[in-house]
Amino acid sequence: MEFSNFALRREIISALSKMGYKEATSVQTQVIPLALNGKNLVVQSATGSGKTGAFVIPALNTIEGRNRKPQVLILEPTRELAMQTREEVFKISADMRMGSLAVFGGFPIRRQIEDLKKGPQIVIATPGRLMDLMEREAIDLSAVETLIIDEVDQMMDMGFSRAVIEIWKQLGNLKQTMTFSATYTKQIMAMLDENITGDYESLILSQTPTVDTINHVFMRVGARDKYTMLKNILEKYPNDKVMIFTARKHETEELERYLYRDGFDAAYIHGDMFQRDRVRALRAFKEGKTRIFIGTDVASRGLNLNNIDLVINYHVPNDPEAYIHRIGRTGRAGADGKAIMFVSTEENRDLMRIERMHKIEITEINLAGEVVPRPPKSENKNGGKKRRYDYRGKSHGRSGEKNFRRDKNEKPFRNNRKVDQKK
Repeated sequence: MEFSNFALRREIISALSKMGYKEATSVQTQVIPLALNGKNLVVQSATGSGKTGAFVIPALNTIEGRNRKPQVLILEPTRELAMQTREEVFKISADMRMGSLAVFGGFPIRRQIEDLKKGPQIVIATPGRLMDLMEREAIDLSAVETLIIDEVDQMMDMGFSRAVIEIWKQLGNLKQTMTFSATYTKQIMAMLDENITGDYESLILSQTPTVDTINHVFMRVGARDKYTMLKNILEKYPNDKVMIFTARKHETEELERYLYRDGFDAAYIHGDMFQRDRVRALRAFKEGKTRIFIGTDVASRGLNLNNIDLVINYHVPNDPEAYIHRIGRTGRAGADGKAIMFVSTEENRDLMRIERMHKIEITEINLAGEVVPRPPKSENKNGGKKRRYDYRGKSHGRSGEKNFRRDKNEKPFRNNRKVDQKK
């Protein structure tokens, strides 16, 4: 359906046309009409489905330009998501007389307070920074009529549930609530049932645990051989934009150093970086200055990193849900995508948990890219104990050992470094 068929302001349709958008995505086609009618919505949609536009477009349609108070509040779990959503708001509202502002941690709060005095009608915020502003009485939420909570599952995983509920209670003039997430747990639904005023419509727009266009496989690789395997994969796909996920924060930085040493330009991101460094890394990848992006799971949710051809899970995620969000970075908007996961002997249980939770069977391939047939379950048993091997039939050390060495004589950059906790 074309955007011109919706009951939208001419300024919004004009801005979308200038951006090259004439037809709505499937998610937008189903969400926008209901949102324009003021319905409370609980939307389950996959990554890359156009859900940001699905809530930004109808939210902008409600703005009263003469009222210089926040009228729409959008909550995002991370700084990067808040910045990206604000960019989308800014572009679509280019022909409207209104203002928008993103407030988040890692940025001077005094400057954000000064910007709030200018009267933005849409505020995009992370819960922690918004709570700080509320405690300082630096933001007036009395005119907020629309609340949008994006990436609800990640918001809860990061421990923001209490902050979200507290913010929710302060919105005395609230008329519409919309939530968006790739998954909804029973705990999340209980919170929504308790806090949404009135009835709501639930839209399940993605039921499959993976994107249909993603070819996702795994390889059995010894812990010490993962870096060598990673180089082989990167050399095999020299023109692909690649996103690599690691388990720990410090590993993103270490892996980037080893890749740089071996002739690969890469950018990395993790939760402990300064905001300017995070922005610089994201910009380098978006602008094509580097084709390899390394991150922890904080980077897997919602970041607007388009045209990713290959996702590499350097480690098997401990959380089965994280696997879906990771591989969801590729194969977006109907494009083909690839995802490869390295599985060591110690990570075999995590692999089985992913398959069991999502009721899928991930294809195993060997070094040559050939499918490895799985033996019948009866052959997996040996006196009640399962035999687990890496791709060479051997076990290579403990999971806590360094994984980036190329040979026995090579010393790591940080030989005596204390290992960080898993993110």
